[in-house]
Parts: sequence; structure tokens; C-alpha cells
Amino acid sequence: MNERIRKLIEQAHEQKPVIVLDPETCQPTHKIGNGGVPMYHSELNPEKFAKLIIQKCISQIALIGVSNFENEDIMWTVETAIDNIETHFGVEEQTIEQDQVPLPTNREQAMAMLRVATFYLDTQK
Repeated sequence: MNERIRKLIEQAHEQKPVIVLDPETCQPTHKIGNGGVPMYHSELNPEKFAKLIIQKCISQIALIGVSNFENEDIMWTVETAIDNIETHFGVEEQTIEQDQVPLPTNREQAMAMLRVATFYLDTQK
């Protein structure tokens, strides 16, 4: 399996409480482990996994826009593609996260951001 997919799967896992039936009351209760610590298990959240994939796809498209900052046709295409993906999959507009940056306002910013993004992508392989 691709390492990038594996990382997204890890990010999409959530900790859920281990629920058992109380033998005296027959009511569901949070299982308590040794030392009185509540027990949890990791569970894949498929909706979160799908959203992470969509966000990564949008980020890759946005990088094309950053690298072609001065080409209005490419920028329009990038913005349209991102809008279409968000609409098609019903995801909200992305907020800026740790691995995302706002669009640059001049060529120097665009080139610096492209170098950083390229380095980041190379380290994720």
C-alpha cells in the first residue's frame, strides 16, 4: 500500500471507548481496565478518510495554481476545479492547516512557496 495512503488511514482513525454490558444492570458501560483506566480502541472513520483524500487532492491542484500564479487561465482553471470538487463531494471550503498556505500576492512569494511545497512533497514520498 502507498505510504501516503497509509498515513491518511492513520490520521482517519479515532479513539472510541470500549463498551461492555454491566453484568449487574445489563446496561452498556465504558470498560475500565487495570488501574481504573478507561479502555479505548482505534477505529477507522471512513468519512474522515474520504475528506482527507479530497483535501490532499485539492492541495495538489492548489500547488499548480501557486506555480502558475501569473497565468490567469491556469488560475481560473485551478479555482474552478477546486470549487467543482468541493461542490461534488459536499465539503466545506478548506481552512488553512499546518500543511496549507494562502495564495501568494506576488511572484517572489509564489516562487518561495513553490520551493517549500516541492520540498515538502519530496519529503512525503
